[in-house]
Amino acid sequence: MKILKSNRYTDSLVSYQQEFYQSIVNDYKFNLKPGLRIHGTRNLCYHKDSNTLLVSNILNGRVHLINLSTGQLRWYQHHCTTVRDIKVFRGEILTSSWDGTVRTVNFQTLQERLVMTDRLMGRSPYLTITPDGQYVLAFSYDTDKDHYCNSNKVRMWSLKDGKLVNVFGPIGDYRSTIRSGACLILDKRLYVISNSGNFNIFNLSNGALLSENVLPEDLRSMCLVPAYDQILAGDTSGSIHFYDMHKSRFIRSEKCHRTDVTFMKVHPKHPEILFSCCFDGVLNIWEFPSFRRINSIKVDNDYVWAFRFIGDLLIVAGSGGDICIYDIRDLNNITMKGKIRIFDTSYVVFKTDSNLFYTNDISIYDVVTVKDDTLIERKKAESLLHSFNNIGVLHEIFSQDEEASVLYISYRQILPQIPEKLS
Repeated sequence: MKILKSNRYTDSLVSYQQEFYQSIVNDYKFNLKPGLRIHGTRNLCYHKDSNTLLVSNILNGRVHLINLSTGQLRWYQHHCTTVRDIKVFRGEILTSSWDGTVRTVNFQTLQERLVMTDRLMGRSPYLTITPDGQYVLAFSYDTDKDHYCNSNKVRMWSLKDGKLVNVFGPIGDYRSTIRSGACLILDKRLYVISNSGNFNIFNLSNGALLSENVLPEDLRSMCLVPAYDQILAGDTSGSIHFYDMHKSRFIRSEKCHRTDVTFMKVHPKHPEILFSCCFDGVLNIWEFPSFRRINSIKVDNDYVWAFRFIGDLLIVAGSGGDICIYDIRDLNNITMKGKIRIFDTSYVVFKTDSNLFYTNDISIYDVVTVKDDTLIERKKAESLLHSFNNIGVLHEIFSQDEEASVLYISYRQILPQIPEKLS
């Protein structure tokens, strides 16, 4: 959709549109219907080529795909329960799940191609892909399936045919009810953290154990910081541990959060800046090499699980259901641009400090009068909702173009939507 640049004509049109919306807001309210179940979010993925946000839910195996350009919502549910990790690679969506499988799905058709598992594989919280694109590796809680097993493992499958190629483990003695683990690949080595407190390094080619480090707390998350040749491991007590790849040892630990460090990621434009989040709903921003905290955000969500970057935006999600979108161009002055809520087959995006919204399904809204909460029904309600529901809200929140006008629909598109009694 073409975004019109600001000029005298479009400026007057924007003014007209805003006055029109304000006249509706003064007389009518748009309320989400009672009984809608907002889905908590377990993980996120952003596919830049298609400008699509992928979201997995906490209480079911569904993956939602929101096209941030067209507003289209798609979904599929090949897993039996919660999808813990999502990645898009070479036209396919790869997911790992609590159902103990890793699956590949065609991005366009959403048809499943491969199901990768074995009889002793437990719940899988994390997957990664080898740099050559030939293999996928996934951490799993084998102790879920085999009560005689005392350690979890990482499995490797061929992405060509789904055949199991290797198993890496054991990864330390299982010692906690906490379910956590992750892995990453660097320089033909596999780095693995687990809820045993272990940080293990394996030879990717033959599976040999190269190094074993055991930390006091169970490990929850990990992150590579390439600019400083470090791997970070976040634990369940709120500490982050710094592993120096040149010295092949942990060099420091910092208390960074009150409880579990659930996710960490380096800023895509600033390699010296790290973001970390926690179950306490706080997201912290750190600066290397001093690891000075430069800002902190109290996220409007319970149990923050993950976040992603889209240009100069930070997308944060958790079990509370609201997916929060922040403007992070100025790290000292971070502002919220809006929120997304996802339901079974619909979603809505709200603009901060505004009554404007966009939804793919206007039937999720009731229209009532401001004066006495009288419910507006049938064609009048539908006309009002069509008039107020504006995809420009989605575009404005996710736009990376500072010169873009907030006008996304033309004068001819506005007029036919105005109910006869209001025009």
